[in-house]
Amino acid sequence: MSQIIDFSNRYYLNTIIIEDLQNISLFIIGVSSLLSSIYCYNLTYDTIIEKTPFDILLPFVGVHAGIDFFISDKYDIKIHHIFIMGILFYNNYYDVSDSHRFMFSCPLLKTEISSIFYVLKYWIPKNSFMYSINSILFYILFFKLRIFDFYYQIIYNNSNFNILFETYSQKDYLLSSIMLVSCYGLFILNLYWFFIINKIVYKGIAKNINTETICHFLCSYIHWINIPVAFYIYSHNPNEKNIFDMIGITALSISSYIYHYDIYGRFLNKQIEEYTIPNKENIVIFLNDTICINLRSFLIIVTNYYYNPHFSIITASSGLVHLTCIYHNILNILDLFIDNTKINFLNNHNLITALPIVYDVSLIFANSPNEIAIPFLLVNIMMGLLFIVEPFYNFTHVAFHFLLIAQNYYICMSSSQYIGN
Repeated sequence: MSQIIDFSNRYYLNTIIIEDLQNISLFIIGVSSLLSSIYCYNLTYDTIIEKTPFDILLPFVGVHAGIDFFISDKYDIKIHHIFIMGILFYNNYYDVSDSHRFMFSCPLLKTEISSIFYVLKYWIPKNSFMYSINSILFYILFFKLRIFDFYYQIIYNNSNFNILFETYSQKDYLLSSIMLVSCYGLFILNLYWFFIINKIVYKGIAKNINTETICHFLCSYIHWINIPVAFYIYSHNPNEKNIFDMIGITALSISSYIYHYDIYGRFLNKQIEEYTIPNKENIVIFLNDTICINLRSFLIIVTNYYYNPHFSIITASSGLVHLTCIYHNILNILDLFIDNTKINFLNNHNLITALPIVYDVSLIFANSPNEIAIPFLLVNIMMGLLFIVEPFYNFTHVAFHFLLIAQNYYICMSSSQYIGN
């Protein structure tokens, strides 16, 4: 028994030491990144004539990522380090020039400034005033550097990738893909972590609020916003095909209102204390809402590919996928009333409903210009992350409905781009 206790103590001590070394390393990288950012504040890639502090810092970040990959037991951290090494591999393989490397090294390494305040959370006493201030600074900098700046300086600015690939890997699609996937992967990881941060913040703010009732009340009305948004965009380029998407949006707005307002009414009348799955009282409107989700998604494809030479094949394939999934959703509902397996029902329903949506999203992405396709894809990734992380607990569905507005905006922009083609 004493040997077991001794082993446990040594394992715990080693874990603390490793964690301290990781934090010290992150803190040094964060401070170095801050100093480098100050030094390079007024520099742009076309004014670089010599190596910058970021060029000196980059190899150290690579060494940290390589060592920490084998030390960390968190899979998201390991994936983060793989993406870092992918970017370094591309830069070293092609010996990317100082100016071209700066386009990516500057916004990438600036994200590490937020690591300063992440590490300080371990060193500052909890429940203190300084801990609260540090947490606020960490939240603000994480969003500013890892989400906002990263998006506009790397992800949205597709010209940087074009310059890099045309200069170094014009015909090498594999290595170009490594660079592209690494940058996009880092951004998606940042989104994932930001949702986790929001989950922690939200839990402390809304723990005493009956969010489920408010959630269904808001969800009853939010989807209606998509109708004027779509009408406004389509009014700039009127076309007969727009009517299909407008039918889908209107049908889903009505079904969403009926479904969520029914649940809200039952909460308001204290008929239920919680809602997880449909029952005999609302199974019909639940199924109607599911069908309208599929209908709206299918009519998006009809609108988006209306003038495409492969219209018949694409819409037939989309329709077949939707009909198959609706059929399996009906079977899933029947199984619910046979054995009342709540967990299996929700998991199966979400998966079956998501499959045709993912298929249609990929079709719209493929048929959209980059300035629409990239933000459209990221909005849909965020919608997926919402259900994985559930950062706002019951209110997550409200956030999902707001993202549906952003999704609808890019869908309508994509469809209106191809009028007359």
